Amino acid sequence: MDDQPKNGATLDEVLETVNNSFTRMEERFAEVKSDISSMKSDISSMKSDISSMKSDISDLKSDVHELNTTMVTKDYLDRKVQEFKDESTIKLRKENEKVATIVRTLREKTIFSNTEAQGILAMEPFPLPK
Repeated sequence: MDDQPKNGATLDEVLETVNNSFTRMEERFAEVKSDISSMKSDISSMKSDISSMKSDISDLKSDVHELNTTMVTKDYLDRKVQEFKDESTIKLRKENEKVATIVRTLREKTIFSNTEAQGILAMEPFPLPK
């Protein structure tokens, strides 16, 4: 049998070329393996970051829900302010009426003059007719 390939290379040269190719493939495979290992580490880190983000988002959802359930709306606040104004006005008018009654009583007993009584009644928040 002839150990010489037709292109002039010897069997040892062919084996050396195959061996060199195999060595380069092993080196390249080691690089790919290292890259994959690095990618696995990066993916693991990303999973941890995503898990942390999920937790943060869950906390935010909870906070937003709490805000939505406890937040005062403008309409509600407007209604409450108007109710307070109405109640305050009613109370002031009652106090106004009390002051007017006291002033009239003191005027009838001649403790106040007409001018003094009119001056006091004019100071009220809701001046009463004379």
